[in-house]
Amino acid sequence: MAFTVEVRLIGGDLSTSMTHMRTWLDHQRVEPEAFRHSLGGAGITFRVDFKLESAAVAFARSFGGRLIGLPIATRREASLWPSRAAPEEGAVAPIAPEPAALSAERGN
Repeated sequence: MAFTVEVRLIGGDLSTSMTHMRTWLDHQRVEPEAFRHSLGGAGITFRVDFKLESAAVAFARSFGGRLIGLPIATRREASLWPSRAAPEEGAVAPIAPEPAALSAERGN
């Protein structure tokens, strides 16, 4: 299963944006499964597929993106995608702590 991140940049330079993303990927030692972009109007949309959810989440946080197309199967995934309806354009879904972390905070 691939975890896809969508990043929408308005008014950005394609070459500069791709360089920043590639530098981040290199520093994290992450190789995406796919890296696509499309130009439309004043913006650029990137879609990047990752093997690991943790890499996808980190990339989304770093570039103001969002995870897309996740099935609502677990509490953790539901926290990444709070409803079956798509969030507003450019919205970033909050990341909830792992259930074990919640139990530890409550002293369970």
